[in-house]
Amino acid sequence: MYLDQLGFVRGVKFGVRKRLRTPSAKVFEAVASYIDVKEYSRKSRTHVNKLETSENITLCKKVSKSAVAKSEQPNLTRRNQINEQNPESGTNINPKGASVTTTRLINRIWGEYYSNFVSRESKRDNGPATRKRKACRDKTEGEKDVKISKQKKYGSDDMWMPYCPFRKKRSGCRRKTRWDGEAIGVTSNGSALYEGVFISGSLVSIGSVVLVEKTHLNRDSSICFVEYMFEASNERKIVHGRVMVGGFETVLGNNANKRELCLTNDCIDFEPSEVIESLVVKMKQTPWGYQHRKDNEDNDIDERERAEERRMKGLATEYFCRTLYCPEKGAFFSLKTGLMGLGSGYCHSCNARVSHEKNDFTVCTSMKSFTYQGVQYNVLDFLYLSPQYLMENQEGKKTVLNGQHQKPKAYVVCQLLGLEVSCSLKQSSPESVKIKVQRFFRPEDISAQNAYVSDIQEIYYSKKIESVPVMAVEGRCEVRKKEDFEFMDSPYIYEHTFFCQFIYDVENQSLELLPSHFKLSSSKGSLGQKAAGRKTKKKQMITKGGSAKTTNGGKEKAAINALTTLDIFAGCGGLSEGLEKSGVSVTKWAIESEETAAESFKLNHPDAITIVNDCNMVLRDIMMANGDANDCIPTSEVHSLASKHDNKEIKHMPRPGEVDLIIGGPPCQAQ
Repeated sequence: MYLDQLGFVRGVKFGVRKRLRTPSAKVFEAVASYIDVKEYSRKSRTHVNKLETSENITLCKKVSKSAVAKSEQPNLTRRNQINEQNPESGTNINPKGASVTTTRLINRIWGEYYSNFVSRESKRDNGPATRKRKACRDKTEGEKDVKISKQKKYGSDDMWMPYCPFRKKRSGCRRKTRWDGEAIGVTSNGSALYEGVFISGSLVSIGSVVLVEKTHLNRDSSICFVEYMFEASNERKIVHGRVMVGGFETVLGNNANKRELCLTNDCIDFEPSEVIESLVVKMKQTPWGYQHRKDNEDNDIDERERAEERRMKGLATEYFCRTLYCPEKGAFFSLKTGLMGLGSGYCHSCNARVSHEKNDFTVCTSMKSFTYQGVQYNVLDFLYLSPQYLMENQEGKKTVLNGQHQKPKAYVVCQLLGLEVSCSLKQSSPESVKIKVQRFFRPEDISAQNAYVSDIQEIYYSKKIESVPVMAVEGRCEVRKKEDFEFMDSPYIYEHTFFCQFIYDVENQSLELLPSHFKLSSSKGSLGQKAAGRKTKKKQMITKGGSAKTTNGGKEKAAINALTTLDIFAGCGGLSEGLEKSGVSVTKWAIESEETAAESFKLNHPDAITIVNDCNMVLRDIMMANGDANDCIPTSEVHSLASKHDNKEIKHMPRPGEVDLIIGGPPCQAQ
């Protein structure tokens, strides 16, 4: 917790949240008596140490009782007042939060992170020795800056040995290489394929993993999985490999195992003489599913023990690879080992890339359609365009001062009217071919007031025609009139569908209602006729009781595709309600420690199972009930409170594999 320069403690409300007067000496004395103040000045209100959560609660109570004005006390003591109003209940309806319960994995990650922080803090000393060390440090600061910059670029030595930038450089002489045996086949270009190559007496074969002196991703070296090797027409020996990256270079960061490698779809060709060394890498197939979790954990333990044993014996580090990493998606996929290291001149990654490039851009000979990034677009289709290609949205060229936030702009909705090809179809590209589009405007394009009062899916029709390159296209969408938009059945098709009921006059900057006879046409036919057909069909499906089957069918479809959700810190259920209305999730379980908020949640979500308790105790009980006691690390406080807890509620809580989505907060959001 800090003392804010505006005169209030962050996390503790002193009345309304606005600029307040400077706290009196009594207020500061009350705060200072419960925290370790390093330094304080009446003028600057400087640094005050952080507090743990439990200390924050104590501080709030002490300050509210001793130093806060009477007009400000209700906001601080409301919880105590509520509890005092229920003396007969014998229970605290707003219990104090328990200490966190963790799994061993989370405990280890937190422990490593905070141990580094504590070790740095413990080394601080304000004595003469520190000043002497500082003087010595200033003399060598230039040399250390170079070393630190390299460590940031490559990672520290103990994290990633193959990428160590301080490796001794080889001499300039080229190493001798020779093929292992005779050719085993030929590539599609007629080049001879080989099974292995000797590099200064060491054999590198197909399926090996090597460290190559090849620049990739701003590194001086790369790790490659050998797919195949061949002899080029000029008798050069070439190895084709797929690049591998360390787990810490992915979205996992330092949470990844320092010996884990991930395969990528990036490929490079290199000569055998560029190989620095061979690496010991084990390709693993990890079964997916909660039922395999314990077996996978046992295998990981055995693997760590084997790695430690190799280290003690002085053997080379054994790395492992179990996933394909796609950085553009931030996703990991199972390895297709059956398509790896075939040695036949076939590379699955290159083949997929070539297939994608073939379908990347083509123009139909009739000039009525084109294919871009695997999607076919026809004349009269509605498109998303990148805003940077339209004149009205060139605000990015303006100078942005430091501290100012430049908001990203939404895609511009347009209708495709035709193509403009200035060269032959064979030479056409997304940069050279232009498309003629009719522009639609969003409310925020007109004014902030329009954006505030309009629906997020509303757009305005206009007669403005634009010409942009094909590379501006970002996707496809649908546009309908307002009366047609209301008859859509499922919430899922709202995502890329917009409605229009106004015409925007660009010259006069005015809005007018669309004429009743106006029709929006698309490549699939008249949208008005389709809407009328849906309306007639809906009327025919209305039962005698007056209920429409289409509505129930839409809900049933949503329930089938929605994610089963557990809401933690559920509050009154505002976040759950929003996700359910969007069709994303169905809330089946909720945990809330505040009894009054939990009662509201039950009213908003009557079909959900709501538990009024601390989530740390619930997690402990669920793990104990499912045989995960060895993986659970609760505090003694949680143990003591859990022993008094009614286990009947735990029987209704989800089991491993039943939850698709976990959400949390904001706790105070009500309906």
